[in-house]
Amino acid sequence: MVNYRGHTVKKAFLGVILLVVLTACTSTTGESANPDTPKESAAVSEASATPLATPVATPVATAVATPEPKKTLKVGEKFTLKDWEVTVESTKFDKDVSDDFMSSSADEGSKFLVLRLAVKNNGTEDASFVEMFGGTEIKAVYNSKYEYTPSTTLIKGDLSHESISPLKTSKGFSVIEVPDEVVTAKEGIVVSFELDGESKTVLIR
Repeated sequence: MVNYRGHTVKKAFLGVILLVVLTACTSTTGESANPDTPKESAAVSEASATPLATPVATPVATAVATPEPKKTLKVGEKFTLKDWEVTVESTKFDKDVSDDFMSSSADEGSKFLVLRLAVKNNGTEDASFVEMFGGTEIKAVYNSKYEYTPSTTLIKGDLSHESISPLKTSKGFSVIEVPDEVVTAKEGIVVSFELDGESKTVLIR
């Protein structure tokens, strides 16, 4: 009986040791598996924290309309300027202009550029095409840079003295005094008509 009981104790002791060893192995296995989990979580966090690229709008080219160059009219060509219908019928250089009673002469070394005009008033009130203040601004431009403005005369037919009724056409003249050098030169001359921001240009030479 003693031997049997000792044998039993030994078996029990061996069983306890085996249980401890198995428990330790299980604990180690569990710990070695756990570190992988935080790494995966960190990877997921890093991926979710990475900012997404913001799409950049590609600029679209916009076509810009090129303004049309102003048309230069010819002598004898009719044009409209606000309420006026205008034709430069003829032009000439002359030392003086006159009527049956008087004459007006250009200064020494100068001549008049005489513009023969036909103007129709399409407005609803009497008006003057050429006025000292507020009317049509007329100027001769020589060689694209020298400008000359009209002179007022007391000669009959000078449009600066005439008031024109609605729908009436009046024929007369306007004179612009220029130096003799302008008269004899070959460079170009144009006459511009401007009224309330609208302008027209007529080629003289």
